[in-house]
Amino acid sequence: MIDIATIDVTQEDIAKGDARNPESCPVALAASRVCKQPMMAGSYRLHSVMGATQYRTGAIPKSVQRWIEDFDEGRSVEPIKFEVMLYGV
Repeated sequence: MIDIATIDVTQEDIAKGDARNPESCPVALAASRVCKQPMMAGSYRLHSVMGATQYRTGAIPKSVQRWIEDFDEGRSVEPIKFEVMLYGV
């Protein structure tokens, strides 16, 4: 299965997000809301494991990778919107 998801990271996601936490960073919060399942945001990928044989994963655009790095380093960030192609079974 392949889906294209539009991830809209809001000011609320930024305020609630935790730096250096792939499960509760602003990008993960926004992706979880859009995908209607817990998602994790790593340095390069969004992913979710839904059991031993089910998963969803997709590459994070470079601009979003830099955004996550800025957030993790405590630099000021603005809301961001991006698309990601999610693959999964």
